Amino acid sequence: MNKVKKYIILTVIILIAYIGVNAVVSDVQRKNYKLNDRQIAILKEMDMSTDWEELTNYQQDCIMSIEEMLEYLEKKYDKEFCYGGYIAENGLYNDKEELLAYAKGDDRETDCFGVRPTKFGYEDDYAYIYLLPCVKDECVNELDGILDGYNYYIDPVIGEVKNDKAQFFSLTIVVEMDENGEYKKLGRDIEQVLDKNNNLGNYWIYIVNKGVIKRFSEGNYEDFLTEDNVINHYRSTKNSEGRKGKWEDVD
Repeated sequence: MNKVKKYIILTVIILIAYIGVNAVVSDVQRKNYKLNDRQIAILKEMDMSTDWEELTNYQQDCIMSIEEMLEYLEKKYDKEFCYGGYIAENGLYNDKEELLAYAKGDDRETDCFGVRPTKFGYEDDYAYIYLLPCVKDECVNELDGILDGYNYYIDPVIGEVKNDKAQFFSLTIVVEMDENGEYKKLGRDIEQVLDKNNNLGNYWIYIVNKGVIKRFSEGNYEDFLTEDNVINHYRSTKNSEGRKGKWEDVD
């Protein structure tokens, strides 16, 4: 089950129950509150009433909290954000309140990130999304010349962000080549370059049959890394002793 669907299902379950939520709303605020178009659309997605008076206090608190977090994002990043899913705080199961959101124009399936309330306001993981293109460009530039002439696909995953910069990431590289290609030499050339990147942890190289990459779409390339498509696979792991790696057919 993908992350978005999981959040939506949990939202339906949790919104029905009364457990308690961070938002504290006065009777006057509650009585005079008006749902906006975005909130109405979210309630419709949840198959819930869009009539404010028909919602329980708990449901009202949840939809208000969702809107507050979206407004926080829009003020911070000066762009529009969309609802992706929501989990309310649940002390019984130790669940913390969290909104799943994505920037307008991004892909809901692949570009969602978390937003959470804190003692001092809110925190979010959007940096893990908007820094990805920069990390990807960095990797492409580092491998400039090595991958010339090959059809390839690069997928970085950011593992740590500090001071609005990616401090740690992993990398998957998929390269098309025929079975007689010198993929082991290609792996060594890539390794020599990537080992110099202190922010890179583990990386994987998949050598696949020609024509495989054009079948990829964002977020599902792993579905094509099957025995029928992959010629060989290289994994390089980083530890305290340095970096180790090998092709799958090498002892």
